[in-house]
Amino acid sequence: MNRHEPWRTDDPQAHTRAVEWLLAQGRAADGPAAERWRWLEAAHVLGQPVWRLHARTHAAMARQALADRDAREWWGQWLRWALTVPGHALRRLPAGNHGRARMSPFAPMEVPADLTDRIRQALVAANAAPPSA
Repeated sequence: MNRHEPWRTDDPQAHTRAVEWLLAQGRAADGPAAERWRWLEAAHVLGQPVWRLHARTHAAMARQALADRDAREWWGQWLRWALTVPGHALRRLPAGNHGRARMSPFAPMEVPADLTDRIRQALVAANAAPPSA
């Protein structure tokens, strides 16, 4: 397993399906906004190695910030969306970063257990082999 891309699968289509599944879970989640954000954060961690998916997760996060009427998060998401191109071009992506505006867009992070569980669920739902523990 690659340290910088620990969630990448051998099947790019399954990887895309898994990110799509996480984004759909975020849209469909009932309850507090924090629950929707956890699904989006998991989508960000999984989608980050692939530019198109990475940019898409930041756009989804910006939409959630707009729904939450959170201007700081909304601006932060669009800044991060704009940084996806140079970040991928320069191969400067912080592994495990959850993608929220309240944290540095440059800081690598440990992925918490609840996000890891959501990512594993997504990989199973997408018929991709989850990374070994």
